[in-house]
Amino acid sequence: MQPDLEIPGRRQTGAVSLILTGERALPITGDQILAKAAEIDFTKGAELREDYEGGSIIYQSPPLRTDAIDTAFVEGLVGWQFSISGKPPVGFESLAEGTYVFFVDFVEGPDWDEPRWVGRVVDSRGTIARMVLGIEMKRVWSFSMSEADHADHGKPAVHTHGIASEAVALKLGEQPGGGQGDTPKWIVTSLSWKPVGTKSCLHEALCVPKQQNAPI
Repeated sequence: MQPDLEIPGRRQTGAVSLILTGERALPITGDQILAKAAEIDFTKGAELREDYEGGSIIYQSPPLRTDAIDTAFVEGLVGWQFSISGKPPVGFESLAEGTYVFFVDFVEGPDWDEPRWVGRVVDSRGTIARMVLGIEMKRVWSFSMSEADHADHGKPAVHTHGIASEAVALKLGEQPGGGQGDTPKWIVTSLSWKPVGTKSCLHEALCVPKQQNAPI
């Protein structure tokens, strides 16, 4: 017979909880973010270039680490840097030509009950050029992987993806008369990877809305 697992005074819900105690440090400044970015060799990360009419943008991810989400919780994290040449792309209209750092912080909210990830875009002078909401930090366990997939997960990566498959996205944005509206896209960077045995791994990624928001 299955034993009774109830413990007096405790609720056994099966929930996986995140509990924070103590006082966390305040977010760092734009100058401090630039100093952190200067310590990163982005040439050892991944790169994605997108060309468009009048210009181009290059995203560069940092080298993989093993503690991305933990570090972001405690002290914030450099997610990637990007460079704009020519005019800015759609969604980045308020940014001038140049190189920027994207930094992410965990913020509890005004009443300590609305935690969220908050991104900041920092220019070469240390100015906070934009704030970005709607960010996700994803922790993914993969099991029973092939040797090739296991090795592939351990490589730096940056890519963009849409809201759905191409066919579904086209329908979501379809306009009367055959026109096509834009649908949301995200920039995804692999930040952390840790192998567990030869067929499993832990992978952490940062997912940021491509339509940047909240200019300062």
